[in-house]
Amino acid sequence: MINKSKIAIPFLFWILLLLTASCAGSKKKQSKIAPQPFMETMWKITYLEGVETLPSSAKKDIFVLFQDDAKSLRGFAGCNNFSGMYQIDQTAKKLSISGFMATKMSCPLLKFEYDYLGKLEKATRYEIEGKKLSLYQDALLLATFEAQAGVQ
Repeated sequence: MINKSKIAIPFLFWILLLLTASCAGSKKKQSKIAPQPFMETMWKITYLEGVETLPSSAKKDIFVLFQDDAKSLRGFAGCNNFSGMYQIDQTAKKLSISGFMATKMSCPLLKFEYDYLGKLEKATRYEIEGKKLSLYQDALLLATFEAQAGVQ
């Protein structure tokens, strides 16, 4: 007669070991957030180099959206809407922004707007980690953005 407990214990041990290993693997996958696409994502400003506190606009969020069509961009800088052009090398993570046009509404945030658009124009490279976009001028971090749902 076969002792069932001698067979059951090793069998249960292996089942438990497999379940533990599969759960550990799934935790790693869940904690890693897939990078947000650079283009066609609304990026809300979260940090601007040299600015201690970001202004809050009563109208809408300060953002930039890199459109895939003809490599154009658009956004809102606090008072005024803006548009421009960009060139990108996604393999090397290189970026060049130029040709800004903006509406001309006057408001208390104009200095911030000039700083913001100036930093965008100085960007030479970018990094995306999960839902965070960082723009750099060489090694200097110029601005960070968080991906937002929906397009304004």
